[in-house]
Amino acid sequence: MRAVSALLRTSTFIDVSVDAHDALPDGVLLRFKAVSDPRALSRILYAPDVGPEGWCMVEGRDGSGARCEAMAVQVEDSSAGVSTLVFGGARGLRLIPSDGSVTFAETHLLVSAECLP
Repeated sequence: MRAVSALLRTSTFIDVSVDAHDALPDGVLLRFKAVSDPRALSRILYAPDVGPEGWCMVEGRDGSGARCEAMAVQVEDSSAGVSTLVFGGARGLRLIPSDGSVTFAETHLLVSAECLP
């Protein structure tokens, strides 16, 4: 029975579906092949396009814009082998810098292990 369970886990796909809205006008629909079980995540090392890299609180937003858990799962990545996918709800992720500066919105993130606590 364990072999079947392991086989099922390697065949799990994670769909990231983020609706377009003011903070993320393009939305996204992507599929990733998971190689681990998802887990809740509350902090991440984030490097925005503009501004310094730093630790942020990370949370998801559901379809109504309410907070939900951000999740992390290892996925196959054709360029890196395995990366960690960080995803939230139907309105994506919010990253809140520990220094209190502006909050960032992302549909999802693909990060290396060094970006996780």
